[in-house]
Amino acid sequence: MPGVRGGLRQRLLQAALEVLRQEGLLALTLERVAERAGVSKGGLLHHFPTKEDLLTGLLERELDRFEEAVRASGRPFLEGYVRLGHRDETGVFLVLLAASALYPGLLERARARFRAWLGRLPPGPEALLILLATDGLRLADLLGTLSPPERERALEALLARAQEVAG
Repeated sequence: MPGVRGGLRQRLLQAALEVLRQEGLLALTLERVAERAGVSKGGLLHHFPTKEDLLTGLLERELDRFEEAVRASGRPFLEGYVRLGHRDETGVFLVLLAASALYPGLLERARARFRAWLGRLPPGPEALLILLATDGLRLADLLGTLSPPERERALEALLARAQEVAG
C-alpha cells in the first residue's frame, strides 16, 4: 500500500497548490484542501497533522519540481533557470510567498536550496543579476506591472544574456 499512500500525499499537495492558485492564501485551510482532494479531514491529518506541515511538504515538492524541470531542460543551469523560472508553472514562487506570509521559518529551507543554485552559476556578477532579474519577472507578473510586449522584450534579453554568460 505505500504507493497508494504516496499517491494520496501527492494528491493532497496538488489540492493545496490549486487552492492557493485559484482561491488565494486565506482559503488555504486543512478543510478546504481535504475537500478539494476528495478526502476526509482525518485522511489529510494522517499525512499533514498541521497546516505548517502541509505547507512544508508543498514547499519541498515545488522546490524539487522546479529543480528537476531545470535539470530536464538539458540546458546550462542559468539558461534553464531563465527559461523556466520566469513563469511559475511549478508553483514554487507562489508557495514561497505563502510560506513567507504564514510561516517565515520555512524560508530557511528555500534559502538553502537557493544557495545551492547560486553555486551552480557561472562565475561573475552578471549571472547573479540574470537570475535575480528572472525572479523579478515573476514578481512583475504578480503585480501586473509590465505589458506583454515589455515582458517579452525583457525575457528575450535575459535569455540572450543567459546563453552568452553560460556559453
